[in-house]
Amino acid sequence: MAYASIEVTLDENNKINVTDCLHELNEDLDFRERVVNMSLQFGFMVVCTTAQTYIYNITTQNWTSPFVFDIKDSIYTIVQGVKYFSLIDAS
Repeated sequence: MAYASIEVTLDENNKINVTDCLHELNEDLDFRERVVNMSLQFGFMVVCTTAQTYIYNITTQNWTSPFVFDIKDSIYTIVQGVKYFSLIDAS
């Protein structure tokens, strides 16, 4: 996935590699649970695991303290807008 100068890749070990091509920065994000879905748009990255959702603000590039909340079901789809986002789950 790519947005502006940010490129994001997910590997098989539930690790997301974030690369900022403009500032030549590289960051690895590790997750305890399996990553089931992610979205990168409008200055935010939303990552859903089997138990939690993580929201990262790309403009501040603070990858160490995302906003985190628990979820009950697996997320099938993430729809992001300019101000809001929506998560669609199994229920």
